[in-house]
Amino acid sequence: MITDKIKYLSTYEGIAPQIRLVSEFLERNDLDKFPVGKHFLNDSKCFVLVFEYNTKAESEALWEAHQKFLDVHLLASGEEKVFYSGIDDKETTSTVPYEPNDDYELFSSSGNSLKLSKDNFVLFFPQDVHKTGVNVDDRAVQVRKFVFKLEIL
Repeated sequence: MITDKIKYLSTYEGIAPQIRLVSEFLERNDLDKFPVGKHFLNDSKCFVLVFEYNTKAESEALWEAHQKFLDVHLLASGEEKVFYSGIDDKETTSTVPYEPNDDYELFSSSGNSLKLSKDNFVLFFPQDVHKTGVNVDDRAVQVRKFVFKLEIL
């Protein structure tokens, strides 16, 4: 898992060249006006999911991980708490087996958290179990979120 300021996102292209698609998207588009839904990124295997929702209590959020795609999460507005843990950590247990058609597996876990806001991003790899969309300071807020799904090369 990597988290940093969005202005430094392109420095991670050496780790995952697909990040260039995210950088190009951010340069070309107004995140406040971009339509909600699924949009492909110059490539049928990489896409962005645009959401608007209210954050929720931690108990309502699900731990998940993916095998086929890297996830880059960033917000155009609002803030949310993001939890993360290692897939091999002793407190992490699979609760729903991997679903290859939808590329997810669900888990129970405990882990650390960070606050995702408009200026930063978080990048999840297959070994990173994560739970997102959680209230910050027990207060629900509306967020506009972009989740970039980047096929693992």
